[in-house]
Amino acid sequence: MKLRKALFGFMFLAFSFILVGCSAMGSAENRLEDEGYRLEEVDEDDVDEFQGEEESIKAIYHVYNDNDIWVATIFEFKSAGVLEDIIEEEGESIEDYEELIHKNLFVITLSEEVMSIIKGE
Repeated sequence: MKLRKALFGFMFLAFSFILVGCSAMGSAENRLEDEGYRLEEVDEDDVDEFQGEEESIKAIYHVYNDNDIWVATIFEFKSAGVLEDIIEEEGESIEDYEELIHKNLFVITLSEEVMSIIKGE
């Protein structure tokens, strides 16, 4: 009986960590859409072509304002650790890009407002 409870507890914790790890894009997407932005996911073939063999990018999204003007591109990496590793492999420091990073998301934008929305500020 104790083993069953321990196993159930472990499975619950593992599932919770998976949900927390996957939530960055979902919450950012919800916040952007609530503010009137539209996200368009890039085709999987284009993502594969962009990243080559490493397969570290989970998805790429283009963000448009209510006038259909591009305001950002979001690169969703498989984890924050993978994103950090890639930056460090290029000889850069994660601190150099911290204003463009939110958890496992790397955001290319000229809009401070968009970045604030993504970060939930």
